[in-house]
Amino acid sequence: MVIIIQPLQSRNNGSVPNKPLPYPAAHKRVKDFLKAMLHPEVERHETHPILALKQLTAAQIVDGLRVQLDAFWWNKWPFDQQVENNDALSWWESLRCHTHARVLAVRTVS
Repeated sequence: MVIIIQPLQSRNNGSVPNKPLPYPAAHKRVKDFLKAMLHPEVERHETHPILALKQLTAAQIVDGLRVQLDAFWWNKWPFDQQVENNDALSWWESLRCHTHARVLAVRTVS
């Protein structure tokens, strides 16, 4: 199981800024790791879909991971919500059905 803890302070309320990506090497490592985890599931998505993502195409899942990881990295909505009671797992589970967070949340919780 992979759990990524969300930062406590909101860094950005708007779109992804025209600034350098914070911690680019860490972002690349996380992105590569999540892509490697998701790749086999995307390949077999038509015959064995991930239940929370079954209505999405493989291309939508891949694009969702990219967009949602960037939103998480910049601490944008819906990832700017505070973790309550220091329970990161419950916070990620609450995002599993969220349209703008589900691909990253499903991959993070499983």
